[in-house]
Amino acid sequence: MIKKTLILALLAISGIFYTACNQSATTQTNTKKDSLSTTEIAFVNLDTIEAKYDLYNVLSLQMTKKQQDLDKQLQSKMLSLQNRANKVQSQYEQHLITTMTYQQKMQKLQDEQNQIAKWQQQKASDLQDDLLNLQKRIRDSIVSAVNFYNKDKKYNLVLSDATEGTVLYVDNKIDISNEIVKILNNRAPVLDSLNKK
Repeated sequence: MIKKTLILALLAISGIFYTACNQSATTQTNTKKDSLSTTEIAFVNLDTIEAKYDLYNVLSLQMTKKQQDLDKQLQSKMLSLQNRANKVQSQYEQHLITTMTYQQKMQKLQDEQNQIAKWQQQKASDLQDDLLNLQKRIRDSIVSAVNFYNKDKKYNLVLSDATEGTVLYVDNKIDISNEIVKILNNRAPVLDSLNKK
């Protein structure tokens, strides 16, 4: 009899716990569904930002100019080297210099070519560092502008995408790119000083 009472009591307690757990799980599921239905999502198209953000455009032009200047310097150095090599070759072919002198001059030119290659690698590395710093600066600016914009809008999620990214469709109603561009451009009073450089 005690065994039957104990078993019935355990079954009753198990039933109570089961019912309580199911109600709790249902409440949690309903809470999650309610929060999902009120989740506000916005979208920022980074291609739009790049096209319309004045500071980004000025800094990108500066990077392009820097690259072009380095290319011109490299071309000038290589042309000078080639002209001197042609001159040494011509002198040797006309028997104006000895074989030993020719070899010494050609070795100096080879050493100079190696120095130019090292210079080119260093400048390419410096340019890459500058580009990474620019990208970080622009990204930090965009994140700051989104955070500023979101203080009033209270979005739960702000997505971004660039050309050929992973977002396949975005309703224009949630695209806040132009609002972010306005904030970014209003925060960039340095444009006048950058344009003067």
